[in-house]
Amino acid sequence: MSARRAYLEVVGVFAAFFLASVALALIYLDGRSDSSLDDASWAVYGPATLNDLARAGLAAVVIVLVAARRGITRADLGLVLRRDEHGRLRVWPELRLASLALLALFVGSAVTWLTATGTAHFVPVSAAGLVYGSAHSVEAGVMEEAIVLGFLVAMLRRAGRPTGEIVAVAVVLRVSYHLYYGLGVLGIAVWAAVFVWLFWRTRSLLPLVAVHVWWDLVITLGRRWPAIEVIAGLLCLVLFVVAPVTWLIERVGRVSPLAWPGWYPDPGSELQLRWWDGRAWSLHTVAVAAHGLADWSPVPRASSGARKAGGGGAVCSAGRRGKAGGGQRRPGSGAEWAADSAGAWQRHRAAGYARPGERRGRCIVARP
Repeated sequence: MSARRAYLEVVGVFAAFFLASVALALIYLDGRSDSSLDDASWAVYGPATLNDLARAGLAAVVIVLVAARRGITRADLGLVLRRDEHGRLRVWPELRLASLALLALFVGSAVTWLTATGTAHFVPVSAAGLVYGSAHSVEAGVMEEAIVLGFLVAMLRRAGRPTGEIVAVAVVLRVSYHLYYGLGVLGIAVWAAVFVWLFWRTRSLLPLVAVHVWWDLVITLGRRWPAIEVIAGLLCLVLFVVAPVTWLIERVGRVSPLAWPGWYPDPGSELQLRWWDGRAWSLHTVAVAAHGLADWSPVPRASSGARKAGGGGAVCSAGRRGKAGGGQRRPGSGAEWAADSAGAWQRHRAAGYARPGERRGRCIVARP
């Protein structure tokens, strides 16, 4: 997919759902607001509530359909919860991801509070206003993370755009509809950049959506019931303690050896291989189908001749017979295998991929 087509589709979807929000942010920045929002009646907020929930659902459907036309799966969009090699949900890694996202929101909000020259518009604390505010929180969390994070990153990655460019575009678009904060958008840029980094590393979007919705709900409902903010703060403290503890437990309990550096089936997409550097997944990928590499298989080490040619990892191109050796395992749970890693590995084995430690056919030196 060309960069031009990717940008046209990303900007087109963004404009369809956020152009009005960008215009409204500029109006608020100019010191004006829509006085009809001060009406606390159900006649105003009832239809608005249904509209926001419908827009959230429509946004999710649109990005899945548009991405599918470009060969991008729901896993690439981060809309699948990660699973371990036994097919079980990776609850603790997802909670740790949520804790990092919350920490980013706390830091970003502090920066916004210190630098803001404008303010957000809050709905009345009447029953109708709170119902609408809750629906709007759901809409904001789903639409923003689905379009400005998951969809944008997946599309531009498929187009082969540089990492820095993708992060910059995601941050600029996120800031555009928060301009009512004035200089306070610096805080928005902080947590927006961290969200991109978290999604890039994990390819898991649902925890980020949940955190965003939860954060906005606490702000909305806390204006009526301050105790909600206190309870939410205590829950955050518990999560910030539990998250590193579970990480340490998993770290100590990891006994399987790490695989050698090389190309391996991407845990988040069956359409590409991803470079494993010996300790963690890198950002380098090879589009298998696009390059006609359906029978390529990863090899942990290049031959001595390949090293002289400048190779780091190697990829074998032909043949489905091989002799196992080396006893190395594929990257384990500590290597952030996502979604259906166990099932994906079995499918790759059935398609002719070698295990780490096997050599099959003629080897081609390949480095990321």
